[in-house]
Amino acid sequence: RKPRDDHDDVVIPYGNASGAALRMTEVMLSVADTDLLSEANMEVMPGQVVGLVGGNGCGKSTLIKCIAGKRSVQDGTIAISPDLEVGYFEQTAVSGSQLTVYQEARARMDRINAAEAALKAAEQACESSDDVEACRGADILMDCLAEMEASGAYEAEKRIANVLDGLGFARSQWDVKCDDLSGGWQMRVALARLLLSPAGSGDKGLLLLDEPTNHLDEAAKRWLANWIKESPCTTLIISHEAELLNSPCSPLA
Repeated sequence: RKPRDDHDDVVIPYGNASGAALRMTEVMLSVADTDLLSEANMEVMPGQVVGLVGGNGCGKSTLIKCIAGKRSVQDGTIAISPDLEVGYFEQTAVSGSQLTVYQEARARMDRINAAEAALKAAEQACESSDDVEACRGADILMDCLAEMEASGAYEAEKRIANVLDGLGFARSQWDVKCDDLSGGWQMRVALARLLLSPAGSGDKGLLLLDEPTNHLDEAAKRWLANWIKESPCTTLIISHEAELLNSPCSPLA
């Protein structure tokens, strides 16, 4: 299947997870001459929140890159349920983006953005002086309105505000270009964009979070921990923050 990702070199390992959201079977993972994992098995069920813990250099980030499809394991298999949308948060920001904080945050709300674009096109067609074009627009307008409702477009502004407020953005920052922000605030934008993407928007999401709190203050850390706890997404977290691991994480079977 075509990988659902922005980068051509990423092949998300979709496969038969036998009812799990994510299944690792007999995985061997090495870097240079160092074996990080050998015959490793893991099963993450839909809706679980799992923390990956261990000392620096033990391979946590390397493993999550394999799950995200950014590199391969040496042996064994990783299978992600084909029903899931995968979102990977790593330590990269939005440097160079000329979009505003608000625009970048909502940039990956794919279904909502498509629904709004289709509605705008239908409304323009209805206003056409060409009778055929106007009739065509009228015919599809009701379908567009139904898709707006189904996609959650009418709740989009509330969702965006909740995430940006929770991550500490003042309303005066919403119209600031991302490239004008410091690196830490750019990371917050990237996190907001991920949480608002399909991967962060329901029980069909699989979030892979590598140290998501590195650039957050205490209030934003508490908000994120609660957001993860309340979210129906399946989530894997690499973190050294006890609150982020203890509060939302569920035990593995």
